[in-house]
Amino acid sequence: LYETIPRSDCRLAQVCCSRLTGTKKNIFVSKYDFFQTGICFLVLSVSKGSSTSRIKLGDYHYYGWGTEVNYVKAIQHYRIASELHRNSQAMFNLAYMHEQGLGLKPDIHLAKRYYDMAAEASMDAKIPVNLALARLSIYFGSDYLREFGLMKFVQRLWYGASSSIPADTSTPDTPMDSSESDPTSTSTSPGKMDWDYYAIPIMAGLLLILIFYLRQARR
Repeated sequence: LYETIPRSDCRLAQVCCSRLTGTKKNIFVSKYDFFQTGICFLVLSVSKGSSTSRIKLGDYHYYGWGTEVNYVKAIQHYRIASELHRNSQAMFNLAYMHEQGLGLKPDIHLAKRYYDMAAEASMDAKIPVNLALARLSIYFGSDYLREFGLMKFVQRLWYGASSSIPADTSTPDTPMDSSESDPTSTSTSPGKMDWDYYAIPIMAGLLLILIFYLRQARR
């Protein structure tokens, strides 16, 4: 039924059909053909001005559903939905792509701007935006420390006064013994500290603080 209606001017039918073809549960056709059908109906819905369908079409290009992964096309759809429809999801997606450097030059300042815009566009986006900003602040802090040469100092504070970072007492021409090249030595080398392991518990704590604050504000 939905396949006959979308070719008319019914935007709702076009959106419904595109969502049905995006459920990945069709057993009669291949997954690629299934997503190709979804793209066709999404294009029809986008031509009628649906911002939701435009974001979904961007997701198809982002994840490579029924097409090749194309971050440039995904960015185009997200940007149109952001500028024309003020869609918070599109702004959030653009912020993440700026943050991770997906199809764009990595820029945490632009990422923060888009995260702030997403929070202003929708109240529902405030919690995910706050979590993303917490992660972004950790990245910014690590870049700041690395830029000013303080990363090694922070690592020494983190790993304790015993200094698991070995002192460079060997001569440059002395080859490293195989027993000294175990994987644990690379985890404490300067500049190799993976902040993602610490970002998750920090963000979880911030989320609990935010929930407590919201409950207190409602009383």
